[in-house]
Amino acid sequence: MSFQLPDSIFGTILSQGAGTLTATISVNGGTPQPMTIAGTTASATVTNIPAGSTTFTILFTYDLAPYGPLEIARAEKTFTITTGTNLIGFSDSNYDTTAFDADGDGLSNIAELDVNSKTSPVVALCKIGTTQLGQCELGS
Repeated sequence: MSFQLPDSIFGTILSQGAGTLTATISVNGGTPQPMTIAGTTASATVTNIPAGSTTFTILFTYDLAPYGPLEIARAEKTFTITTGTNLIGFSDSNYDTTAFDADGDGLSNIAELDVNSKTSPVVALCKIGTTQLGQCELGS
C-alpha cells in the first residue's frame, strides 16, 4: 500500500527537515505496523487483510528535539475488501491534524511546529483568545 502524505504534513513538517517523521498503519484496530516514508509517499506491506468491512488507520508522528515525538495527523477509513485487487486511498480531507494538542493551548501540534508559529507544542504559555504579553507570540 502506498499513500501520498497529506499536504499539511508536506508543507509544514517536511519543509523544516530538522526532525524525523514516522507513520504507522493498523488494520481493524490491530497492532500498528511501521510505514516507510520516501519523499511525499508513505508505504507499507500489509498481509492477511480480512475480507469484508475493514478499517485502516494511519498515524503520523514527528520527533523533533527538544519536544520529543508528537502525534500530528491521523486518518481512519473503512473499505469493503474483496478477493483480488482492492483499491484503497486516503485524501487530505481524511486526515485530522487538529485533534493533537500536547500542551492543551488550543493550537494543534502541527500548527505549533510550523516555523512561523513562534510557539511551542509542549509549553502552554498562551491560550487561544487570551493575551499574556511578554510570554509568547502568536503569528508573525
